[in-house]
Amino acid sequence: MKSYLRFLGRNKVYTAIMAVGLSVALTFVIVFTCYLKQQLEVGYHYPDSDRIFIVGMEGTAASNSRMWTMFAENIPELEGVVGGEISIGGMKYNGETASNQLTLYTNSDFFKMFQTRMVAGNIEDFEPKRSAFVTESFARRNGMEEIIGKQLIPPSQMGWLATDDEGEPYIIAGIIEDFTNTIFPDFEIVANFDERKSSVSLQGNGILPFIKVKEGTDIEPLTEKLSKVYNDGLNRKITLQLERLDRLYFSDFGAKTTAIKKENGDRLTIFVLVVFFLLVSAIFNYINLSVANAERRAKELGIRRVVGESRGRIVLRTFIESLAFTTVSFAIALAATSLVTDWVNYLLQSPIPISVSYKLDYILIYILIIVTIAAICGIAVSAATSDYKVRSSNTGGRTLSRLFIVIQFILSFIM
Repeated sequence: MKSYLRFLGRNKVYTAIMAVGLSVALTFVIVFTCYLKQQLEVGYHYPDSDRIFIVGMEGTAASNSRMWTMFAENIPELEGVVGGEISIGGMKYNGETASNQLTLYTNSDFFKMFQTRMVAGNIEDFEPKRSAFVTESFARRNGMEEIIGKQLIPPSQMGWLATDDEGEPYIIAGIIEDFTNTIFPDFEIVANFDERKSSVSLQGNGILPFIKVKEGTDIEPLTEKLSKVYNDGLNRKITLQLERLDRLYFSDFGAKTTAIKKENGDRLTIFVLVVFFLLVSAIFNYINLSVANAERRAKELGIRRVVGESRGRIVLRTFIESLAFTTVSFAIALAATSLVTDWVNYLLQSPIPISVSYKLDYILIYILIIVTIAAICGIAVSAATSDYKVRSSNTGGRTLSRLFIVIQFILSFIM
């Protein structure tokens, strides 16, 4: 290892080129790894996401103020039914309109179906008339737990909504986690729905009709039964559609509604492929430079072979050298992510913004990336240099180097 560090120190230009190339590639690998993981986790944010369905028709959510009661009373296969309506008009707090204009009106069943972390208070605190929860972000801007018990004043005009007591304040009863990484819009206020009457049409862009089915329920006959109950109760002739929560984010279902977040799965695939080719190209570049400069260490490598160093020992040593170099490059890349994350978010305009995370599961992924790259580079370099003799060049190493150059050229052409 000491000889490797001395070699890097004597060849500063080579070291810089290799470090910069690998670090730049790793910067985007880190950013898009976080992007991919966070996008794929959206549908699984809540437990039992494979048993929760949104109800819709003609590609959008479908609901009526009577619909949830009809389903709950007539469909025994359902474990839970939740309705919600989104108001675009912002509530006022301390005389000023909240920065986020979206407010969700629902009841406490929402928090039973979509298990939400409470920062302050309990789910039961949402039961009383005119109660409301605010998100952690809203609370941090307004004094955190000191906000409990304060008033929220709803706007006098509620869009398609109508109230019995327009303008009567809601009381903040608890603080919940943000909706940032969920399927729902980033509303900061959740207000009690039970004290409202709805004038919503049978279809609307702000409707949230969800059902949770019992385990083992056959979805196809359930859909037919839901459609019959819906049509019989509302005198309609409509075939309802169901989409599972864990598939909803990337599906075509709900493309017409603003009540849920949507992402283009094809775009996600394209970016994943681009980052993959970028990383592979960087790895081959690292291998090429390592093999090309290996002849400068030919005497050292040859002596090691003469004194009896085994091929396995050479592979291990080159792996450790690659691991050290990759770890340093990865640390540089992590520091550089803050410079590109905002730009990538602006480019993607994703409903779930990218954030580089240092949680345990992310750290384990980072370690896996480092070890994988180090293993690939270490094995490839050792294969190209393990047969060096004290006073001869390595034709096999040159052949492998040329092969890596051809592969890198192909990858660069594809990109």
